[in-house]
Amino acid sequence: MSPMRMISLRIQPFINLIDQKLIMKNHIVLLASALLFGAATVQAQDDSGLNDARIVIEKNRTNTVQSEERSFEKIAPVPQGKNQPIMLNYSPVEFKASLDPLEPTIRVTGLKSEKLPHSKNGYFELGVGNYLNTYAQGYANTIRKKNMDAGVYLKHFSALQGPVDGNNSSSSENEIAGLLNYYTKKATINTKLGYERWANKFYGYPAGTEVNDAQLKQHFNFINFETKVEGTDQSAPLAFKGGMDYHFTGDRFNASEHLVKLDGDFAYRTGEIWQPGVMLKMDYANRQDSLASEGRLGLQIIPNVRLVFDQFDLSLGLNFAYQNDSTENLDNFMVFPYFSGTYKMSEYFGLFASLKGDMQFNSLYNVVRYNPWMAPEFSLQNAATPFDFSIGGKGKFSHYLNYSASLGVKQINNLMTVVNNPMDQAQFLTAYDSGKTTVFHVAAHLAYELNQIAAGTDFRYNNYSTSTLEAAFHLPTLDWNFWGKYRYDDKLSFSTQLHILGGLKALAPTTNEVTNLKTIVDLGVRADYQLNERFGAFAKIDNLLAQKYERFQYYPVRGFQLMVGASVTF
Repeated sequence: MSPMRMISLRIQPFINLIDQKLIMKNHIVLLASALLFGAATVQAQDDSGLNDARIVIEKNRTNTVQSEERSFEKIAPVPQGKNQPIMLNYSPVEFKASLDPLEPTIRVTGLKSEKLPHSKNGYFELGVGNYLNTYAQGYANTIRKKNMDAGVYLKHFSALQGPVDGNNSSSSENEIAGLLNYYTKKATINTKLGYERWANKFYGYPAGTEVNDAQLKQHFNFINFETKVEGTDQSAPLAFKGGMDYHFTGDRFNASEHLVKLDGDFAYRTGEIWQPGVMLKMDYANRQDSLASEGRLGLQIIPNVRLVFDQFDLSLGLNFAYQNDSTENLDNFMVFPYFSGTYKMSEYFGLFASLKGDMQFNSLYNVVRYNPWMAPEFSLQNAATPFDFSIGGKGKFSHYLNYSASLGVKQINNLMTVVNNPMDQAQFLTAYDSGKTTVFHVAAHLAYELNQIAAGTDFRYNNYSTSTLEAAFHLPTLDWNFWGKYRYDDKLSFSTQLHILGGLKALAPTTNEVTNLKTIVDLGVRADYQLNERFGAFAKIDNLLAQKYERFQYYPVRGFQLMVGASVTF
């Protein structure tokens, strides 16, 4: 076994309501201008050096395992009206559009996040692409009968050719999942059971290296079970939401993990301006590999009280956290603040502020979904956010245009990043900033929708000030997304998305020097034509600018990608 090295390393412009006819005449020009403006903001990055990273080489270490980071946002209900179909709203990938360390907004191995259109009973589409791609995705629903409905989702994507040495960078993703919803007078129960298999290859090797197919292969098997329960009786004294997730992860190197996540939100309706409650979260992960087999536990309990009066809505409490990680960078017992408040100034504008802290769990499941080229037996440790302070505003200009903007600062202890393995640059290890990382963050959202046109932008900026690391490796400082959709008539529609990621830094595995990865500018377009009520056709282009950018060092993505296909609605 090769030695493993561990490096202890979230505005809207003010627009007056415009005459609706004028909007419809100029919508295409507005969309194109927004995209060009976003592209013009791209800037290059400067190189810097690594001086004082702490390097620990452990030959016979014990891996620590955590479950993935989750927020304490309340579980959203899944509304289902009588005789309405299930809207599965599956996305091809699970990553959210955020800048959390383990939730990238650009995937590099398969399909991008793209919701399928809603259909009464079902929808399915098939396609082929220029990298010898084959693609299939769709769902089928039952109509709600009495107190139950169900659905099934299928996805297939494979590319026999990739950006490096043809078949040496091929990849595939396959998924099947079923959904069952059950309704009573007191509560709704939503469950999902699914299986995924990912296959990819370690193609980040130096150019000219002689490799064989066997040593490049990697694959992952995921078994996912999720269930959510929510009380629906508004007259009951106790309001509650809760859920349980189970994820099994296994890879080609015989590493595996069982991850269980429980969370709940309970509140007592007093009928007064105040409402006491408590939120709970428990994570348990058991990871097995050739070095260790160890169970990990994390628990967070947040007693709180909600106050609603006049234009104010306030929540106050404390977050009591426990984790059994043995890292020196975190305590086993921690206490964090919990405060959020909103002030509604008018029907069209409100202010908000929050001061919260929590503990983040890192597991085999969420790390390999973030970066599927991780080395075997990489180290896992917890992270904690002692505080995250944000202030901002949100509102709307008429019913067609809404916006929000915020800024703030937070501190992260033991921030996790990934770097190339110095023993094999095609694989990655975790690297932790063992001190305190300060992050200044700005976020903005703008969305417009009227008749045939919908458009918007999401902007996020994170400025990382690290302690023991020279940089927050592979974490972008800029994440800017523009999107738009135009329906020409009942048959023809167009959509586009421009995504910009900037400020990505990596660590050269042989020299320990910080390198700046090129800014990512990814433009995609799609056209859909409905032949009749049942059948349609589509064409899409991903990476229209043909940038073989690197989301992770030494791993360029596929360039210009064209796909054509057909769809059926039933």
